[in-house]
Amino acid sequence: MTNQTRNRPVSGIKTAMYSLIIVVLFFGVSELALRLYDRYFRFSYLTYDAQHGRTALVPNARVHTPREKVSISSKGFVGPEFNEKKPPGVIRIIAVGDSCTFAGGWYETTYSGVLSALLNARSSTGRFEVLNAGVPGYNSEFALARLKDELLQYQPDLVTIYVGWNDLMKINPANSSATDKHKPLWNLLNQSYLMKAYSKLIFFHLRPLVIKPKLDGDIEGSHAFDTFVPSTFQANLEAMAATLKEHHVQALFVTLPVVVRLRMTQDDLDRNHVFFPYYAGAYSLEKFLSLHRSYNTVIKRVAARNQIAFVDLDAIFNQRNKDELFYDTIHLSDAGNRLVAESLVEPIERMSDNISKNTSSTEYISLAGDMSPLQMQR
Repeated sequence: MTNQTRNRPVSGIKTAMYSLIIVVLFFGVSELALRLYDRYFRFSYLTYDAQHGRTALVPNARVHTPREKVSISSKGFVGPEFNEKKPPGVIRIIAVGDSCTFAGGWYETTYSGVLSALLNARSSTGRFEVLNAGVPGYNSEFALARLKDELLQYQPDLVTIYVGWNDLMKINPANSSATDKHKPLWNLLNQSYLMKAYSKLIFFHLRPLVIKPKLDGDIEGSHAFDTFVPSTFQANLEAMAATLKEHHVQALFVTLPVVVRLRMTQDDLDRNHVFFPYYAGAYSLEKFLSLHRSYNTVIKRVAARNQIAFVDLDAIFNQRNKDELFYDTIHLSDAGNRLVAESLVEPIERMSDNISKNTSSTEYISLAGDMSPLQMQR
């Protein structure tokens, strides 16, 4: 090889190709590293279920520190052990949800644990069993998948559905509204761990340091999402309703309570550890609450269309001092978990009467606690 050949400059096309390969390798390795970290190392009680392609709780995990108490059963549920086959005479309730249902992982203080204690204290036979199937990070897609793949094998009589925050917080409505031509790209970006990490870094950690959210006065923002329908979330709720109906399991949907309210000051936001969705379109009180309404509207509509009982937790919480009921935007304090449980007791008792009689009905529970029955034919 001559000196002239050795010193020949690399063409621009080759340089671009080499650069592209390096960039692809960098992002590919970063994506893989983030996936491994999130799936296997982020929390000692969480793992990745490769068979089903989603996060799961580590069976028999125990964490007991001054800041954290987690107890997971051998079947991967928060709380005590239970028989796979439902005992005779028992009304088995499964609470499906995300971190709001997981609620720190200590059963006695979750709304599931409080609900179990309240129901059995009011029952002469102690016949209620409430299983906590909450998993941190679950969106409606994962909740639906776990319901279909796993939860039905435990023969629940009733399933409560408290899910939606990870859909609302992490899926940009602008992406959800993308045309069919661009939806595959947006779906890919929504599933990318690198994009999730980037979004959290920018919008959760850095944005509050640079820009404060707009408080009262965003008049247009009050109706920003009036016509928005989170179609994927809606489809997943519809699928849950259909799945439960097909297996003759009663369902109870709840709306999503939130600490955010109008006329909050910046001090209120800081004191309540309020965070906003991980994208740019909902960074004001009015816009956030408008988006929040759109998700709760979908929950109500799906429940009504399928004649499923639901409890409007959001309306119930709005009647209380919410500062005492949350420890951040969406996660409940012990008092908040107790209020959820107290709000579910009477509806579940009425539904349990129908379960015992081998009949089925649904009931609409309003803010004031009034109930008007809706007959449901399976």
